[in-house]
Amino acid sequence: MNRPFSFKLRGKTWVCYLVPPDHVGLKMGDEYAMGMTHLKTNLIYVASDMSRETILAVLWHEVTHAILESIEDSPTEETICNVMGDAMLELLPQTKRWPKWAK
Repeated sequence: MNRPFSFKLRGKTWVCYLVPPDHVGLKMGDEYAMGMTHLKTNLIYVASDMSRETILAVLWHEVTHAILESIEDSPTEETICNVMGDAMLELLPQTKRWPKWAK
């Protein structure tokens, strides 16, 4: 079973789920995405019907949305780099507890 996992980032707890490709959490209008970050609820969904490599790429794509969510409008390149660097330092130790599907 692909258990969900959580991580803390910039004062918020996020929960990630590996779900079937037709899961409501992936729904965008009439279609389904490979991954979806719900900024209001701090939930991330990733479709399970992809290769392991693609699942990881989509997961990190969605985690990046969670990271960038805290940046002000029209950020400079330096602001983005600072936020990304700080977030990676915060996230990397937590990845040891992530389930196999997310490593």
